[in-house]
Amino acid sequence: MNKIEQKELKEIIDEFRNGNSLAFEKLYSKYNKLVYGIAFTVVKSREDSEDVVQDVYSKIYKMQKEKLPNSNHASWLYTVTKNEAISKLRKKKENIDIDDIYEVENEND
Repeated sequence: MNKIEQKELKEIIDEFRNGNSLAFEKLYSKYNKLVYGIAFTVVKSREDSEDVVQDVYSKIYKMQKEKLPNSNHASWLYTVTKNEAISKLRKKKENIDIDDIYEVENEND
């Protein structure tokens, strides 16, 4: 997993808050593997982890700039990722097919 450089992450988020769209690309390229790793520890699936990464970055991109953190940037990124991963798990549990849970046998077979 990539190590978070606190100062660099702060600078990237500050640049993004100030309207620098290249900062968002930098945030993605520098930290997407880390976000993926955090997501994977929660959802335990490559496909779901990739979805979480996209959800996290989509959420950050759409977020009102004044709501971006002013401090504890690494903790914030971790928390956003963890919450999105947990949300993904909850949605997945809501969509479980009943046939996947129970093996129902027909007595006529």
